[in-house]
Amino acid sequence: MPIEFFTETEEFRTSGYNSALTSSFQGQLASSYTDALATTLQQYAADWIGFLANSVNGLSVSDALEVKAAVEAGTFSLSGLFGAAQSSTGPVDGADVADPSPTLSVTIGSGTYQISLLPILSDLDTETWTRTDTTGGGKKAVTTTTHHTREFYTDADVPAGYDADWSVVDVNEAPVVAPINVEATEHLSTYDAGIALQNGSDDGSLLVDLLDPSKVNDPDGDLLSVASIQFYDASNTAIATPSYISVDLLNGTFTIDQNSRDLDHLKKDEQLVLTAKYMVSDGTVQVENTVNVVITGTGDKFYLDLDPNLSQSITTFAASWDGSISFTFADAPAGAYDFSGTANVSVTGDIDLDAADNANDETVTVTLEGGGTPLVLGAFEGAPNQEPPGNTSTRAGSVAFASADATVTGGYDSNVAGGVNGVDGLTTVGVTVSDYYYWV
Repeated sequence: MPIEFFTETEEFRTSGYNSALTSSFQGQLASSYTDALATTLQQYAADWIGFLANSVNGLSVSDALEVKAAVEAGTFSLSGLFGAAQSSTGPVDGADVADPSPTLSVTIGSGTYQISLLPILSDLDTETWTRTDTTGGGKKAVTTTTHHTREFYTDADVPAGYDADWSVVDVNEAPVVAPINVEATEHLSTYDAGIALQNGSDDGSLLVDLLDPSKVNDPDGDLLSVASIQFYDASNTAIATPSYISVDLLNGTFTIDQNSRDLDHLKKDEQLVLTAKYMVSDGTVQVENTVNVVITGTGDKFYLDLDPNLSQSITTFAASWDGSISFTFADAPAGAYDFSGTANVSVTGDIDLDAADNANDETVTVTLEGGGTPLVLGAFEGAPNQEPPGNTSTRAGSVAFASADATVTGGYDSNVAGGVNGVDGLTTVGVTVSDYYYWV
């Protein structure tokens, strides 16, 4: 509700003007008005003026609070309070009088500032009075009439847009972040016999939202953005952005191409671990967050199934044998691929032992070059005192391999030289590979 701090001139003429004083009506009006306005500003409008200093004059909150304190203390000056005109021919119409431009001037630590009071003053009053002066005497007396017009604001009120909390400085709260965990899977790459990619058009895009609201938020509701990002390998060494990742800082995302050829080196179930550290900004402060990325490899197939099966064996009639079978898989590219598969190994033999040799169990051990785990097929022996045509013992098993080259080694030793009845035992050691993979 407006505060009426000054009465109209006519009331001032009858109750405010003191004719006994030497100052004129005009002078007393000006000083009374100025005092009334100053008191109102000091008692009621100091916070409004501080608000104007901050919002209109652009002073900082701390400087505007100094302005407010100065107004409350009365250490300010006022100017431009009246619109004025005078005429000797008749009253001047208010429309022809320039409106007043009331201004408060205040000096604080950072300088002197002029703050317009128009946003808080209203009810423009236009008043006119006549003054008659006579000079000389008798027949020489001259009477002069002067018509005075004054305009001034009589009410004070809250300025438009006023916020009583204007001086409350918000304490910015930093964004709250939590690590983002991403699991990606390399898409299967299939190659033909010419090592030509068969599924290169597969869309394997995986979008990672760095501002995922379930992991990143701002207590103040500020708009968040991603300021920067850096990738690290599994040993926490900074690396360039991987070729299979594209970063979009503007939208706060990055995309993993799970079908990238640069992931084909991953074996089946092998995992590639990356970390991305990035800065989340609320426009005032930045907070670091982390994305933990695990990319699991898929068994990319280059070649599968042997038809006919790859098979090699060795047959001996000797009473004892100690040797090996070596072979190289067909169509193996030179050095660029890893292998895995299963070799089936069997040993059959017509091994006749007498009772005295029962303790001499014969074993065949299979090893495959390139990381294969040795396979022990187990002991086997003929029946004691077996008569011709003899006993056939078979042991079979399989072993994984991880190289293009495989070697089977084994041996047996029959303590009956020359076999049974002078006939050497017929024994076969064989290896068969029905399928294998090149993992690329």
